[in-house]
Amino acid sequence: MRGDRALAQRAAFGVPSGTTRITSPSYGGFKGGWPESAGARADGRVLGFLALDASRCLWKCPPPKAGIRLAMIALGWFVGCTSPVGLGGRPVDEDDTRPTVVSSEACDACGGDCLLEELDYAEAYHASGGVDYVDTPPAGGPHDPCWAPFGVHPEPVPDERWVHNLEHGAVVFLHKESACDGDCSADVLSLEGFTATSEWALSTPYDALDTPFAALSWGYRLTLGCWDPALAATFYDEHLDQGPESVLAGPSQSCM
Repeated sequence: MRGDRALAQRAAFGVPSGTTRITSPSYGGFKGGWPESAGARADGRVLGFLALDASRCLWKCPPPKAGIRLAMIALGWFVGCTSPVGLGGRPVDEDDTRPTVVSSEACDACGGDCLLEELDYAEAYHASGGVDYVDTPPAGGPHDPCWAPFGVHPEPVPDERWVHNLEHGAVVFLHKESACDGDCSADVLSLEGFTATSEWALSTPYDALDTPFAALSWGYRLTLGCWDPALAATFYDEHLDQGPESVLAGPSQSCM
């Protein structure tokens, strides 16, 4: 029975049933059984699993063992909530932010002022500070350990924050009113309205845009000379939850 409960706990937090020790390449954790490809998304789940396990142990374990579990939780809280880089990060090589262009196709929207690119990024590690992306707006690459809250952001969100949202399968909409030929404030309101009604979307102003609008998912970048709600909805539907670590959830409290 106890073994069944342990398996159920591991399943609840996405831990493979054969895993007895956990590793995360994002912060060089314990050597063990976590698949490397899943390591970056394991961090929060690991802490949650430890918290759940410790809460059970507090009532059922002998005092020495319960004390060890409490120490593990305290250490996890300190690393995850007080460290300036969260659960890891390393300096960024700017070449790691330069994607390979897999395809680049013009589209018919906005009188032809529309470009859809598929981009491939060789790296996707956690950065220890801000990231200066060589190619903007980025659709992948190294990023901040903390992703941004979903929804409408009236103030600019740093690239490295929302790139982490992309990794988790989100769609990000960018806008730059000064790039419009005329007044496009109504279009920005329409974009923000679409974002507000799309659970896993994020919108933010973005000064580095060469076009008034853009939509991004991990590995895909759509730049637009106008706001096309129908095309935006199609992009969202086709690219949502397609990131390499698709775990559609809001950021932890330590990231807020």
